[in-house]
Amino acid sequence: KKLKDFYIAASFRPYLAINQMFEYTSLKILKRNVQNGVRAMFFDVYNDSLSEDAYPVVSSGYEKGNWKLTLNTLTFESVIRELSKTIFTSGYTNNYNDPFFLLLNLKTNKNFHSVNRVQETVYKHFKDQLLPSKYAYQSSNLADAPIRDLMGKVILITSQGYENTNLAELVNGSWNTDNLKKISYKSLDTGTPKSDAIKMNIDDVRTFNDSGLSVVVPPEDSIFTYNYFPEPFFTAGCQFICMNYQRNDHFMEPYITKFNTSSFVEK
Repeated sequence: KKLKDFYIAASFRPYLAINQMFEYTSLKILKRNVQNGVRAMFFDVYNDSLSEDAYPVVSSGYEKGNWKLTLNTLTFESVIRELSKTIFTSGYTNNYNDPFFLLLNLKTNKNFHSVNRVQETVYKHFKDQLLPSKYAYQSSNLADAPIRDLMGKVILITSQGYENTNLAELVNGSWNTDNLKKISYKSLDTGTPKSDAIKMNIDDVRTFNDSGLSVVVPPEDSIFTYNYFPEPFFTAGCQFICMNYQRNDHFMEPYITKFNTSSFVEK
């Protein structure tokens, strides 16, 4: 079976407490997500300063102006170190041999030094768990990767912003390419009026997901935390349907039920 044939338990900004902005970030919440079986995590990565020699940090906010709108930030190093200690550790999580997906939204304003430090950090902590060279530089279509090739590995999926940096080698897929898409939940959400979003045809999305991968995200610029009804995206075959695990509302019920016994569910 190939990656495109599975749904994967995915968490949106698994480091935020309650709200999306003006909120605390925490490694404890990150660890809770790991223990809950999450195997794909969506992170917003910023520069810690406006200096050219910036370091990457995890937060939420706006790329333009490097606005980090959380009450504190987590260094990218601390996040990756924490994940390296937990995601493949027997006794810490039941699915420690499953693949793990880092979904990095690079809001780094093309800062070469900061993005290179992302690469250094990922390589330092996950050197032995990265995919082999045939998947480097996105040279293979990740959607067609057999799951057996991915077991016990960290797979890197990113936004644009890695180009012409050392990180480019480690990126296995990017949603600025033809075979991977990032989709707003609004595009298939029946509760969202057409005036608020560009609507997509569910059959077109399903056809795309027969050969490509989709990452679905909740509201990205909201202050408050909202989930959405995941069913249309399961129907459309979207593999990474990112939910806010910190908000255990009625939208999470069908989602948690879907992944009750495994974090990878065959379509």
